[in-house]
Amino acid sequence: MVRAVSGYIEANKLMDSNLISVTNFMKQLLLFSCLLLLRLTCYGQQPALSLSLTDHVVDLTNRNWSFVAYEPKQTPAYADVSTRQDWQPIKVGQRWEKFGHPELIDKTVWVKLTFRVSAPLKGYKIGFFASMIDDEGAVYLNGQPMGKFKYLTGGKIPHPVDVDLTSALRREGDNELMVEIRDAVRQRMGGIIGSACLYKTLPNTLTDSGDIQLTNPTNEPLAVLLHQGDARLVRGSQQTFDRQTLATLHTPPSILRTDELIIVAPAKDVPARNYLTVNLDNINPTTSSTPLSITSGPLPATVQQYKQLTIPITVGGTFTNPFDPKQITVQAIIETPSGRIEKVAAFFAQDFEPVSPGPEQEILLPIKGNPWKLYYRPRETGVHKVELFAEDRTGLNHTMAGSFTAVASDARGYLRKSTVEPRFYEFDNGEPYYGRGPSGWFRGSRFLFGGNIRWVPYKMMDEYYDRKQANGSNFEYLSTFHYGTLYIKNGFVDQHVAWKMEQSLRSMERHGLYWIVFHDGVLRSWQNGFETLPYSTAQGGPCHDINEVYTNPLALEMQKNELRYMVSRMADSPSLWMWNCGDESQPGTKLSTVMVRDWLKELHGYIRQTDIYGHSHSIGEYENAVLNGGDVVLLGDWYYHNNNRGDDYDQLCNGEKSQDNVSYNLCLQDKFKDWKVPVVNIEGGICQYDYLAGWLSGEKYKKQFPEAMDFHQHLWVSLFTKMAAGGTEWLNQAVDDMKELYHAKAVQTYIQGEPLTRTFHAVITPTVSDSGLRAFGLQTDAKTLIWVDNRFYTWYNIGVQQKAPVAVRKATLQVPVKRPGTYLVEYWDTRKGGITKTIPLKTGGSTVTVTLPDVDKDMALKLIYQPL
Repeated sequence: MVRAVSGYIEANKLMDSNLISVTNFMKQLLLFSCLLLLRLTCYGQQPALSLSLTDHVVDLTNRNWSFVAYEPKQTPAYADVSTRQDWQPIKVGQRWEKFGHPELIDKTVWVKLTFRVSAPLKGYKIGFFASMIDDEGAVYLNGQPMGKFKYLTGGKIPHPVDVDLTSALRREGDNELMVEIRDAVRQRMGGIIGSACLYKTLPNTLTDSGDIQLTNPTNEPLAVLLHQGDARLVRGSQQTFDRQTLATLHTPPSILRTDELIIVAPAKDVPARNYLTVNLDNINPTTSSTPLSITSGPLPATVQQYKQLTIPITVGGTFTNPFDPKQITVQAIIETPSGRIEKVAAFFAQDFEPVSPGPEQEILLPIKGNPWKLYYRPRETGVHKVELFAEDRTGLNHTMAGSFTAVASDARGYLRKSTVEPRFYEFDNGEPYYGRGPSGWFRGSRFLFGGNIRWVPYKMMDEYYDRKQANGSNFEYLSTFHYGTLYIKNGFVDQHVAWKMEQSLRSMERHGLYWIVFHDGVLRSWQNGFETLPYSTAQGGPCHDINEVYTNPLALEMQKNELRYMVSRMADSPSLWMWNCGDESQPGTKLSTVMVRDWLKELHGYIRQTDIYGHSHSIGEYENAVLNGGDVVLLGDWYYHNNNRGDDYDQLCNGEKSQDNVSYNLCLQDKFKDWKVPVVNIEGGICQYDYLAGWLSGEKYKKQFPEAMDFHQHLWVSLFTKMAAGGTEWLNQAVDDMKELYHAKAVQTYIQGEPLTRTFHAVITPTVSDSGLRAFGLQTDAKTLIWVDNRFYTWYNIGVQQKAPVAVRKATLQVPVKRPGTYLVEYWDTRKGGITKTIPLKTGGSTVTVTLPDVDKDMALKLIYQPL
């Protein structure tokens, strides 16, 4: 830059001495401007950041920050950090590696930014806001500590970082914002992730009753900005409010969101622009004092079997919380054609329109809709009679809704454990089901999940499901807390979270995906502090410590109210495969394991009472999943661990076995191979080897593992060991980014039309002439399905050791058969999912000898008996 400025001075001298023409001077001036712009760009310099009277939210993700880094064990003081001269430029808003700094993942990083505020901002609160900062640290302004934060990535995000900077703010001159970011959970992510902004607002508080209370009275007309300044609060055409109106809004919990900022400003200081609008007229109030009543609109004459019927109801009543069945209960009792009685609960809901303010972002805007919804799906054909009931503290109201006739449809129905092949599931119509991953938890490029309303958009999930369906996947394993905390303070249900959860389920239904509903309302919040639980006394609940959550009658009632809401809103869907409550190692097990097991049984028992559709249950993991009364065994995971976790399965199956996906999974499954119940290993893969964050984010996976080989192998070995699902790779986003989802399509094509659950399939082991191969088979009287795997083609050899595949040549396969005769042999490509050739073979004995092509990875075959 110095040379560029010198060039400009020289140009002036030349002009003054008339040694060059004005034209040449202008050329040099233009050249100087370009050089100066280039220098500014290269050094990351931008115009000074200033917060003015009309600035209410200033995005910091498009600003240039500076950083210095320390080793994890170093704990420098602020004074030592601030005097360092080696600060380097960096951006924020995504993980460190997304900005070209993967080396920062495991380090303590300090970042800083300079800004100014204009003098007239006296009386405003000035704050720093970030969706999440991973993992823990502190915020400083002008050398003063302003606040601390701590997150546990993988749990719920309890709240954003929201720090009041006002007390240390300089009204004149520069302000230096500095953030210390320590890596508390080794090798997870790191960075200021999602939104980061400065904001200003008139100091205010959102009360439990949904009112906005100003700290300092004012008589000016006021504007309220929501969703980080992208939306404006309105009532019809009214865009401004007085303080008295704001103090009596009575908005439902979760509609005005402090985790998205609530900005109050004099209306004259809010510039005109096309804001998104949160219209108070569109919000369903959660309090009512109308007379108790329930009426129904006309029912359709016919409803297709297994298709959703929304019973059109209108409800009046007296309540202050419609999610508390002690205050109001609305339900239908239905008599089916067979005479069976079924009872389904209605639920209270807010409708939304999703809008996208930017890539991977989503805001939900309230729209008008009936607050009470009642879903039902007939499984029998014939006449169904419907009666409706509403009850509040004033009494009981009843009405006859009428009747409808359920007619047969081509829908497959619900998933049930097969009676012929109890290791597999099938639909009500008898069609077999084999779950094909990858697993769930799709997280976007910022890897946010567990509760940020803006940065975990439903639309992104819906588009991902498009790709899953197109590539043959039909399995989803997703937590209910993926979008946030459903059940919140004072027993309310967060309607943003509930809407996204239901919409994801309806998207699964459209895309032919079947969901293992992983629900945990305890562990993933407790990890961020007991006070984040709605059952804690800090949130008005009954529990003083975590152990009381498992036994306290009122806490159990609250948990059942949450489950009741989930069942009423989601259980009608055939895409709900099974319920799985509780997560991994509950904190209560430190006091008593049997207490936690009893708690799980009680919660699942309540679901069984309220879920008329009879979905499956896994009540815990491994043996306990069935011993606790469940229908299916869920294995904890199939992650490759370089360091042992310490449990029995890990000790038995890790080491060299875990370097080979097939051997590792055979070991994990071995204890349950003869169990006549479905078994699913719900998630796993490469991401925990060496506990490297590169695995977790998928970056290392994409670089080192060709064609998502562990996903591919898990799909095939799980099928041939009669697991109920396979390919449950947890790094689904990496598989998707690599465009490797197609492996599920190959398996889908291979088993298309195969009667997996209508005819018993014996597990056989064909003999291979070369020990470099291993073979697996499923056999009926007339057909044998075979998968041949190259033992050398493992994730450890190919990915970690970076070795080339070693083909096995001229091998033969001895396949036992049930009868002599002619067999048609089909050779299958396990990646493209097609037949590569067919040949007839005859045998006069009990085996068929098949010559194999060169096998460098794997292949599949079918031996089909040809009757005379």
